[in-house]
Formats: sequence, structure tokens, C-alpha cells
Amino acid sequence: MDYHFVHSSRPTSKPRKYGILPFIPLFVLAAALPFLLVFAMSPSTLRFTTQADEQSELRVWLEPSRVITSSNKDVELVVKASFDSSSALIPTLNFNVDPGGLIADTQLFTYPKPFRGEVTVGKVTVKAPRSGTYTVSIPDTSVVIAPAVLDINILTGSSEILVK
Repeated sequence: MDYHFVHSSRPTSKPRKYGILPFIPLFVLAAALPFLLVFAMSPSTLRFTTQADEQSELRVWLEPSRVITSSNKDVELVVKASFDSSSALIPTLNFNVDPGGLIADTQLFTYPKPFRGEVTVGKVTVKAPRSGTYTVSIPDTSVVIAPAVLDINILTGSSEILVK
């Protein structure tokens, strides 16, 4: 067997000139890498979408909102609170219930656990000594959030008691 090697003195194709074109993906990656690292380290602070900031609302109310009863009968009202926020919790909630002329078993309410969403704070039992229309309410000035959380709009509700 005989092998022959042929060497050409001139190249059969032109040498390739790469230039900058193959390095463009590398430059894009280098430019995007700091943003990707910031997003990976703290995703809650870097957002690519925008939205209007809404003021958070704390709602405190009594259920049922209207009761018809007779004199000297106990009426049990459920005290509820609701806080809808995607980024904050209510640490501790304290407030008073104004019985509005009725006899109440308790007036001071405390919810010591941090919460978000709707919670039942407690129950208040009221009794009317005589017939008439009474309003059991939660004064918004009595609502205390401790430690204080800024920029919260506090809305309170009441319950109407009609005694026959």
C-alpha cells in the first residue's frame, strides 16, 4: 500500500475573520448579569411592573349589623377585623367598644397576634334595660395599632340594636 500526501501551496478557502459578531451574546449577558443578580438576591424590591400604591385599610366592625330583640335579653355581637395588604401585618390591635347606653360585659378588646386578612377579635354581650333603638359602635379614635404602622386608613362599623 502506497500513501500519497499532497500539500497545496495556496489555501483552498479564505481564513475566517470573526470580528465582533460572535461576541454579542457575551456582551448582552455581561450587561444583564447585574440585574439578574439583584433580582435573585431581593426579588421583592426589584419589580419590572408598576402599579399605583394604595393606602392600606384596617376595618373593624360588629356582626350582625342589626338585631331586633326584647328588653332584658342578652344579645351577642361578634367583633371582627380585616386588613388586606400584601406587604404588611398588623402587629397588635387594641380598641374599645362603645355600648351606646346598653349594658356590656366587656368594652376593651385586644388582638395580640400579628395578622393579615379577616380575624375574629372577640365577642361582646349587651343587654337593654328598656325598649328603644341603640347603636353599639367602635370609635375610630379608640383603635390603637402597636407598634404603630404608618399610612393605614382605619374604618369602623357599628351594630343597631332595636329593643321592643
